[in-house]
Amino acid sequence: MSNGSREIATFFEDIEFGGNENLRQREYRRDILRTLELHRESFAAHGWCVVQVGMEAARSHPLFPWFDGLDWFYALSVNPPRYTRICYMRWLAYAASGLPFADLDVINFGFTPDDASPFFEAQLPSLISAANAMGLLTADHYTQIIDSFRHIVEHLDEYRHRIDDINDMTLLRHVRPEYNSAIPYADDRFVKDYSNPGWETARLVHFAHGLTPMPRSQTIEAEMCARDARRNS
Repeated sequence: MSNGSREIATFFEDIEFGGNENLRQREYRRDILRTLELHRESFAAHGWCVVQVGMEAARSHPLFPWFDGLDWFYALSVNPPRYTRICYMRWLAYAASGLPFADLDVINFGFTPDDASPFFEAQLPSLISAANAMGLLTADHYTQIIDSFRHIVEHLDEYRHRIDDINDMTLLRHVRPEYNSAIPYADDRFVKDYSNPGWETARLVHFAHGLTPMPRSQTIEAEMCARDARRNS
């Protein structure tokens, strides 16, 4: 804890191009870093302390060597293998932290630790984002999720006819559907993806890549200003 706030983890691994980056890569990195800054500020404003975790935390997890050897599995996704790999590594990092998590492109417009308390007190595992971008999880919940991933990989032939991709979001919907049901989508504590129904008034918004006009940080800043204006009008 820090200054009475509740800790929440976010995964970030900086992109280093070794001085050889092109203009597009520099702009992308600048946008990500600004988005991370806005993410941190938005959660701090509502009583949270963001703890940044990355590959160092993932490597500290005892199952890192097993997941590190799954390049063949990551290559099966419709997404780029490197992206799929980092999605799974982020689960190891979050598990190592033992904290609830919110990905760096989730912006907090009013979700406090008090809003989350009923779920922690009831020990309810809750992924409060349809894209699995935020979860009110404990160490035990992470263990269950990671064990589920391992089970599917080890029994992949049994699941191929039931899943359309091997990304982490799809797998969790099949093996841990209860994790997405603790908070119904209509509840304003549920994370809404940018441009999806209810996002303009949601307390948590996921400014997802592919849905959000680029650069994302500018879209986020514009929405923050718009909400401040509505609140002060």
